[in-house]
Amino acid sequence: MTQQQTNLLQTPRGIFSRVVRRFRNMIRTVVRHGAFQIVVVFVMFVVVGAEIDQYLEGEKAESPFHSYFNSLWFTMVTITTVGYGDMTPLSTPARIWAMFQMLTGIALVGVVTGNMASFLVERNRKRAMGLVRVKGLSGHVIVCGWKPDMMALLLGMLRANPDLTSAQIVVVAERDPKEIGELRLEPSLRHLHFVFGSHTDPAVMRMAGTETSGRVIILAEMNRSQDKDRADSRTVLAATTVESLNSEVYTVTEILQPHYSRYLRKARVEDVVLTEDYARSLLAVGSLGDGVANAISLFFPEKGGQLRVLPVPQDLIGQPFGMIRERLESQGLLAIGVLLNTGNLRERKEEQMRLALRQSQYKEALHHIHQVRSMVSNAPMLAPPDDFVVPRFSSLMALLPNGKPVEALEQQYRSEQYPQVRDPRPERLFICGWRDQMAELLDRIISQHMACQRKLAGVTVLSTMPEREANAIDRAPGLAGVRVIRGEPTDPEALRTAGIRQAHRVLVLADNSGGSHQENDARSVLTGIAVQEINRRIYKCVELQDVAFSEHLELTTVEEPVFTRRLQQVLLAESAHGAGMASAIGGMVDPLHASLRVVDFPPGQPGDRLEVHALRLKARGYILVGVVDHCGNIHSRKRAYLEEAQVQPRIAGALQHLNRLKDVVSNHPILHPGWDFIPGEHSRAIVLVPPIKASV
Repeated sequence: MTQQQTNLLQTPRGIFSRVVRRFRNMIRTVVRHGAFQIVVVFVMFVVVGAEIDQYLEGEKAESPFHSYFNSLWFTMVTITTVGYGDMTPLSTPARIWAMFQMLTGIALVGVVTGNMASFLVERNRKRAMGLVRVKGLSGHVIVCGWKPDMMALLLGMLRANPDLTSAQIVVVAERDPKEIGELRLEPSLRHLHFVFGSHTDPAVMRMAGTETSGRVIILAEMNRSQDKDRADSRTVLAATTVESLNSEVYTVTEILQPHYSRYLRKARVEDVVLTEDYARSLLAVGSLGDGVANAISLFFPEKGGQLRVLPVPQDLIGQPFGMIRERLESQGLLAIGVLLNTGNLRERKEEQMRLALRQSQYKEALHHIHQVRSMVSNAPMLAPPDDFVVPRFSSLMALLPNGKPVEALEQQYRSEQYPQVRDPRPERLFICGWRDQMAELLDRIISQHMACQRKLAGVTVLSTMPEREANAIDRAPGLAGVRVIRGEPTDPEALRTAGIRQAHRVLVLADNSGGSHQENDARSVLTGIAVQEINRRIYKCVELQDVAFSEHLELTTVEEPVFTRRLQQVLLAESAHGAGMASAIGGMVDPLHASLRVVDFPPGQPGDRLEVHALRLKARGYILVGVVDHCGNIHSRKRAYLEEAQVQPRIAGALQHLNRLKDVVSNHPILHPGWDFIPGEHSRAIVLVPPIKASV
């Protein structure tokens, strides 16, 4: 269409012609419908029948058919077989015609009611199959795609968004309607809407009401061939489809491979969730053996963690971050970072362009235009310097205080000694199992150790990985010191042969060689039990996919469980809020933004409060966010308490240490416990390392 034709359509005459054309098409569609034709036949029969009744009996003085309305009344009562008997024809021809009306009316009314019932039944059937357009919704949430644990994901969205109901959620997927029916059996999801079709099809997305929706969440669907490129390509195509239908909608996309994120920026996607990448990062920090994975889990447990995304107070917009941090500390909150460009990305860019147009100097205008090109929605900035000026359209990342009473914490840890510095000797890391892109995971593990200045004496992988995965590890230049041994991790003999006795830490992966999540988790638990029987002093980090299997870890005394699937569920559920929570959580485990680390407390006096430690760590550029208590192997911690109990001169002191022995929980993280908190023995600091310092 040319520009001249476009201008013509925008004139009053063009608008009127479009309205007339649309009305004509609607009339043509209605006239051609079978139900409309049957209704027309019924009405015509009633009108003609009333005319005939009045013609046959209207001239007689004693006849009740002296008016057309009376004839119409008698015809309707006769055709519908009601038969009140208040009016009856007197002549023989009129009675014969009345009998014909009765017989014809039975058939005609049956056809009309049958078509109406069929129409209603067919409409309900189509609605159940997801073939009916969703109407009457505005600002609703559209979930595109499907996950094996879809019910848990939707329930997580409702928990994360108290103002959201199932009547405001539309699921677009190519799934069996029976699966949607199973979701609706859950009382909280009873009013869930469903549209059948591909979310890359614009017609299907129009049926879901994309033009009036408030948020669209696009899930990464894996096909049977496990083709991640195809899944991410569908996600990008769906994002462009949503952008073409509604450029104002808040879009969240899940992708499996990070390099596809550059295509999503062109589609103006506000929130990109890298679930697979974040899961690998979580396993990498878990391999350090210092409780970081446990600390991260406190940010987003199933029923809401301590991490919150809050708006910046109006009087503090444009003020330094240090001033805002002090304001939040006076309210009991701990500010740990900033989310830049929160909200709809198009609105942020339009606002920046308006600022560029107001500039009198072309250099300043070009500066604002360059910011528009490089603008990223919900960009997390953890641990910014105190002099960082918080701009407009930003949100604060803050931690809620720990729920335990501060007085009880002081009494519990007042008599503890100052923690000792960790042994800097190299340690051996043992990995059981494998997962997709194993070479990338190993590279991230080694990079994480280098960034934390942790020395590795060697890395051993015991698994039944395919030959192609082993070859990829052998060819990787940065993995020359990794030793791959083919064997079954659940076999104690294979563990002994591979050298599990000489290892200091073990990372048990949820092997994805096949089977269900429950079967994979059962293998992880069995592997943990086998490792526990051979080497009780080893530090165990076990990945599980199903949270329900965490109860079985009590048999293995695991120091650090890692729930990667729960991370994925929480990220997607929090993204439905539209406040950038998914980006904030992703920044915790994404090494490109900042790093959540566990470090030794600086040297000081025994019994120093957490506030004193925070000032010392701040001088080094760190933000103290919490404490990990009883770091290290759980058997080592319990043995230390047992040895202290044995040397006590009095029975009361020995019993006190034995009681502590029962309550010892290895790597117990406490986020924002309060500045009066006193760290205990074998405690370490949870800090946020700024991006510049994290990359050194």
